[in-house]
Amino acid sequence: MTTEVVCPEEKEVACKRHGCRKKFKPSENHEKACRYHSGNPVFRDVMKHWSCCGKPKMLEWDEFLAIPGCCVGSHTTEKPGSTNYKEKPNENRPQKIETPSTNNDGQPPIRGQDTAATVKIKSIEEMNKEAEEKKKKEIEEKVEVPMKIWVSNTGQYMCIRPGCGKKYDPEDNVEGCCKYHAGKPVFHDRYKYWSCCPDKKSQDWDDFNAVERCAVGKHEPRMVPDK
Repeated sequence: MTTEVVCPEEKEVACKRHGCRKKFKPSENHEKACRYHSGNPVFRDVMKHWSCCGKPKMLEWDEFLAIPGCCVGSHTTEKPGSTNYKEKPNENRPQKIETPSTNNDGQPPIRGQDTAATVKIKSIEEMNKEAEEKKKKEIEEKVEVPMKIWVSNTGQYMCIRPGCGKKYDPEDNVEGCCKYHAGKPVFHDRYKYWSCCPDKKSQDWDDFNAVERCAVGKHEPRMVPDK
């Protein structure tokens, strides 16, 4: 009697490169499978950007996470900065990304901010206070502008819930399809955590992004001015 040998199904693993974090099967990994950032996240004066790109600089968290990676290469399970993590010399690595009138998805550019020649380093408390005051002032001065749902060239919407940011088909937006964080990201004393999950603090960027979402619901579409 012949015994049939069943090979175990290959498991997916998570890529540790900045800006990727996708799951992949090692056997399907190749030199153009991963689009990522070669630098580190930078947070200054309530603005957020990647050190490898410089621009664009974002105010909103979800807009920062949506910045496309500037490098292309293979996925890796080694964390950036570890002794086994390596950049290959033939990888596509442009140094800066200039903000175009529209991106490849037809999406309007998101506002950024140029870096001043000299920047005063402020405390987290000062930056949080300035951000709150700026947001309050914007609300008070806001003029009612007609808005519409942003739609990609493929007819998809983009979710703006913290921790999600996925593109989705409108007809698939049902209760339970979106996993997100109910709070906001907090950066304090080298630690990163979500205000809704204060017990899950991380020093590592990828560990912070991998924190399990605490809320489930429907996607919330991104809105843009109806010009």
